[in-house]
Amino acid sequence: MLNKRKFLLLFSLWMLLITYLSLYRIPEEQESNFWFDNLDKLVHLGIYLVTTVIGYFAFQESFKNKFSKAKAIRVVFVLAVAYGLLIELLQHLMPYNRMAELMDVIANTVGALLGCWLIQKYSSLIPSTN
Repeated sequence: MLNKRKFLLLFSLWMLLITYLSLYRIPEEQESNFWFDNLDKLVHLGIYLVTTVIGYFAFQESFKNKFSKAKAIRVVFVLAVAYGLLIELLQHLMPYNRMAELMDVIANTVGALLGCWLIQKYSSLIPSTN
């Protein structure tokens, strides 16, 4: 059973981790401890790239490849971008030092687009999830 749902389990754990990291309160002394300006945008890009790739395989696994690759990619892209927007909205509503940023939304979207490109180009190298 676990082997048949490995991508769904991985995706679920990944989303829990990302949600926690996106919404938890950052101690003020750690707020800007980045090696260079806008490193967090690269982190956003990477997170949403991974989210899209894992989400695609979880989606295909859950629906037993009933959707074409193109449709599954579109659905996962829309869901990833919507999730990113929701997180930014929640950060805006937080009573502490989290804030929504347009550049985060752009980085999330670019990461999701790169994830879609990687899926399109390399998904055939991953064994079927049937």
